[in-house]
Amino acid sequence: MTVTVTGTKAGYKTVSKTSAPTGLVKPATIAVGTNPRDLVVTADGRWAYVANSGSRTVSVIAVTTGKVVATIPLGGTPLALAVSANQKQVFVSTCSDKKIYALNIASNTVAYSFSAGACGDLVATPDGKSLYIGGSPTLFDITVATIVTRSLAEPIFTGAPVGALTPSTDRKKVYLSNGDDYGVLIIDTAAPQGPINRFNTSHPPIASVPSPDGTTVSASLGRDLITGPSNAVEVIDTATNRVRASIAINAPGALAVNPDGSKLYVVSTENNTVVTVSTVTNRVLSRITVGLPRRVSPSRRTAAKWVLPIPTTARCRCSRCSEPVCDGLSPAVPLVESIVGGNGPITGGVRAVRLLAPTRNGCQRVPVVWKPDER
Repeated sequence: MTVTVTGTKAGYKTVSKTSAPTGLVKPATIAVGTNPRDLVVTADGRWAYVANSGSRTVSVIAVTTGKVVATIPLGGTPLALAVSANQKQVFVSTCSDKKIYALNIASNTVAYSFSAGACGDLVATPDGKSLYIGGSPTLFDITVATIVTRSLAEPIFTGAPVGALTPSTDRKKVYLSNGDDYGVLIIDTAAPQGPINRFNTSHPPIASVPSPDGTTVSASLGRDLITGPSNAVEVIDTATNRVRASIAINAPGALAVNPDGSKLYVVSTENNTVVTVSTVTNRVLSRITVGLPRRVSPSRRTAAKWVLPIPTTARCRCSRCSEPVCDGLSPAVPLVESIVGGNGPITGGVRAVRLLAPTRNGCQRVPVVWKPDER
């Protein structure tokens, strides 16, 4: 079983890969483009595609060797990827130009692109006809694109801001993490305009993933404005809509389940680790360190200020790693008003910052502690 996570630490451009069929192994680090944001693997396990938002490219990795075999340039900043149902193409959602790019897996070239008017997580439907895009101009819809005609179809109204999208194993259902309403919504791809099922969470969900048999949904939970961070993953019984278990994990992020459903993998953004959880006992089995170790310089208290342009009309959304970002900038980055302490905006020190957080009414300034070397 191979688990891959993307991330950028202190300016490094890496994808970490861990493989632990029998025990823990040291992760390998693969150099890709700037600011890797998403990763997908083809069904045969041969190729991994990485969206590099900073360099406007997609890196293609041969999984068996861990080598980058191709770098595909794009016209926009890639955010999310999805493999087509027939495994012949990889679709890319870009934010700066709000397009869908189709990449040919056989040649690793851009086959075509078309305007989507939005960007966000991508899900390709099992019939090969449609793409679901986790974003829309209204923020309350999932944009639907028809692949054959390269045009937009009727959007799916969710009634709440659209967050992370995760397909079921057979792609017949799409799970939407909705932080505003503290719940996970489920969309049937065979009847996308029909009633939407919902499962409740105790804190805003950042990401969610269903078990292969659909009996449970695991959700990484974020910060409540009153009670603070959850530092937990909740396992929800889909038959009863009740929480089966709450698993303590610091700052949980992206989730994945292995094919037989026996293990859950959780990215802990607080500790730079991939946490392995038994889905039978809901207990943590291991923690694998990935990325770079932190460097803390508490003795350095030189004041520094870093100001980025803050567009008053920017539309906000939450990224995969739960950083508040606005897509009014290109590429989309966290909007920072100031950094106090440390050694400036690039190196060292604990930084007290204020970020623009997404709300129903636009961007709201909230205090956030940005820990060292997490950018």
